[in-house]
Amino acid sequence: MVNKTENVNIRVRSYDLSIEGMFGLGKLFGSKKSNFTNLFESALGENLYTLIQYGSSVKNLVDEASNINLLIVLNRSTPEAHLAIHQVVLKNPQIEPFILGKRGFERTALSFAVKFLSISRHYKVLSGHDILSNLHIPASHERFLAEQALRNLRLRLIHSYVRKGPSNSYLRFVRSLTTSIFVDISEVLRCEGIDVPDRYNDRIQAFTQKFGFDFSILETLLTVKRHGNHGPVPNNQRLHRNLFILIDSILLYVEDAWNE
Repeated sequence: MVNKTENVNIRVRSYDLSIEGMFGLGKLFGSKKSNFTNLFESALGENLYTLIQYGSSVKNLVDEASNINLLIVLNRSTPEAHLAIHQVVLKNPQIEPFILGKRGFERTALSFAVKFLSISRHYKVLSGHDILSNLHIPASHERFLAEQALRNLRLRLIHSYVRKGPSNSYLRFVRSLTTSIFVDISEVLRCEGIDVPDRYNDRIQAFTQKFGFDFSILETLLTVKRHGNHGPVPNNQRLHRNLFILIDSILLYVEDAWNE
């Protein structure tokens, strides 16, 4: 749990999970001797400050086709190091790298505070230092970024609808935003110290309990995202109306509850 004080102190979590057991590295990488920790340590040498696995792969909510999210922090971020990482990723496309230099790391974390708070909830240090263990992000800054994300989401929805109208093109745009919508709403709950379930279907119930709004539009979004072009086609005019009202209502809550 992250303590919600004015300065949030993110502490490392320990997990009793073996990499081999979670992913079957023999299948993912062709050889048990060649796991991604060894690959990056070999490719980067002393320039590798830390290698952290985070997200769904740590929570064991993935299958073999899922990406493996890795935070790679370099002592010196150089074009040569970037090429070395490219060569590893080229042979292991399941890897989704997030690459930063050690210099200025704290400022980068503040700039992308919501992402780093998300990483800190489920992560495992594979090599090097636990750079997240002493990271401090003010709660007021977290709230500011959470509100900013919702306002940006509302702007993008309006702009796309005005440009595209209730068309299939608009539906594809909204479908591409489904994950962002869930993440941005979830962050409002987290800013208020509320645990958020891992699975999106369970989050809908948590959202409803918190805000008291009708969140059934999110069930529609999950259906659309799950089936793509082969599923039921919603009424796009109604879709935009319900989605806009939902996001706008959450922002009204934020404006009132976080008025400082």
